[in-house]
Amino acid sequence: LVQTGRGVPHTRRPRSRQEVLTAAGGDQLAEEVLLRLTGMHTGGTPEAEQGLRLVTLSGEGEPSQQRVDLVHETLLHRVPSLVGWLEQERALLERHADLEVAAHAWEQAGCPVEGLPTGTLLVHYRSGWDAPKREAPLVRRASPRAARFLQAAERLERRRIRTRRALGVASLAAV
Repeated sequence: LVQTGRGVPHTRRPRSRQEVLTAAGGDQLAEEVLLRLTGMHTGGTPEAEQGLRLVTLSGEGEPSQQRVDLVHETLLHRVPSLVGWLEQERALLERHADLEVAAHAWEQAGCPVEGLPTGTLLVHYRSGWDAPKREAPLVRRASPRAARFLQAAERLERRRIRTRRALGVASLAAV
C-alpha cells in the first residue's frame, strides 16, 4: 500500500484486495487482519470491539473488485513504527518495485526472451527471493506476473549455463 519514495516522501499506493491478501499470506488470518485494519468487527459477535480504521475498502459488492488504500498519507510520515519499518525495509521495497516494473514491461512487450534479466540484474531481483528469512516477504509480495518473469529468467539462465558447459566440453574434446 506504499509507493517507496526515492528522494521524495513515500506515498499511498492503492492495491486490489486480492493483491493485499496474497501479500499477507492469502489465508483466513490475512482476511481477518484486513477487516480489522478497516475497523470492521471481526469477532463474529455484535459485542466485538470496533477497531481503529487504518485502511479503506472501496468498490462495493464483489470483494474481487475492491481496492485497498491507506486512510491517509500522513500515516507514512507520522506513525513512528511505520516510518521505522519503511526506512529499515527501503532497499527491499525498492527492489520489489523495480521487479514489478520490469515484469510489467516484459509482459507488455509480449514476454520476449531478450527482455529477461540476466547476470547481476537477475541476481539483484532474485536476492529478495533467496535471501535470509528476514527478507522472505518479497516472495509473498511479488505478483504472479513478477513470479513468471523471474521463473522465465531462471530457465533462460539455466539454459545458457548448460550451453556454455556443453561448448566447454566440446572444445576440450576437440583438443
